[in-house]
Amino acid sequence: MNLLRRHWLSVAALTAVFQTVIILYNHSTGLYSVDSPWEFLVRLAFGVLFSFPAAATVVVIDEVIVRTLDRRLPWERGFAARAAAEGLAAAASGAVLGGTLTMAVHRIAPYAEGAAPNAVKNALIAAVLNLIVTATVEAVTSFHRSRDARERAERLEREMARVRFETLKTQLNPHFMFNSLNVLSTLVRKDAAKAEEFIRAFAGVYRYTLEVIDEPVVPLARELEFVRAYLYLLQIRFTGALEVRIDADETALGLLVPPLSVQTLLENAVKHNTASAEAPLTVIIAAGRSGVTVRNPLRPRPAAGGSTGVGLANLRTRYELLGGPAPSFTQTEHEFVSHLPLIVPE
Repeated sequence: MNLLRRHWLSVAALTAVFQTVIILYNHSTGLYSVDSPWEFLVRLAFGVLFSFPAAATVVVIDEVIVRTLDRRLPWERGFAARAAAEGLAAAASGAVLGGTLTMAVHRIAPYAEGAAPNAVKNALIAAVLNLIVTATVEAVTSFHRSRDARERAERLEREMARVRFETLKTQLNPHFMFNSLNVLSTLVRKDAAKAEEFIRAFAGVYRYTLEVIDEPVVPLARELEFVRAYLYLLQIRFTGALEVRIDADETALGLLVPPLSVQTLLENAVKHNTASAEAPLTVIIAAGRSGVTVRNPLRPRPAAGGSTGVGLANLRTRYELLGGPAPSFTQTEHEFVSHLPLIVPE
């Protein structure tokens, strides 16, 4: 039906051309005489009126054949088997339709030589014609499939570029950079060795960001290594106010996650909850084969304007583009729990 909706005008035009050929052939052989343009138009109109439903039915049947075989016997599984199955189905459906229409016409206006000879002849003609129609339907369907796949790939590429930009913009957050530089300024005056260690971690965070921004996924082991470097910066900034426990199953470390995804959840927990040395914020990161779960107690900051939710929405979009299961974010009365599915490498 999709094909008929897209190309019903083309089907009608081809029906008109076919009827024109029949009228001219019958006129030239003397089967009947067309004496005026008006008579030609009347015959053409009646021919199209009665032929179009039959042509539409043929197109719908052939599209069903093509789409069914696409699911059950795609071309990739064997060209010869698919071609034979499609040809057999097309010839059989054409023969049945041609024979049925002939018998219906015979009941209205009986053939002098009887129904059987004409039914057989028309069934053979319809079978051959339907092979041509099915080949055309296959070609048009393949064209649309290829064009749709190309458009979908271009759309996904544009969306991925937008997501990468949003992710990079988030990671290059001027507030994080400003706070980190303030911490560094203090460390330089008080503890040169620790300041040097802080600089290495700070540089490593941004180096990782630039290295992976174009990668759709990274191994969980690499992401957690980055999270530990990022966590080091946070713990120096929030001295005694932040506790993070990371528990990762060895079997999960080789699985994949979108880059910067676990860090986004850690940043989200720190950004939207209060933390102090008297009441530290405890974030638990647990990773198993089923995914990565990040949970933190719910202590909302008295935020000006509240959370925009851009980071979490960005994560949902990235998983959607990867075609995998979606992440989940659950808020209860006392805690916020995020779950990121892990992706098995191909």
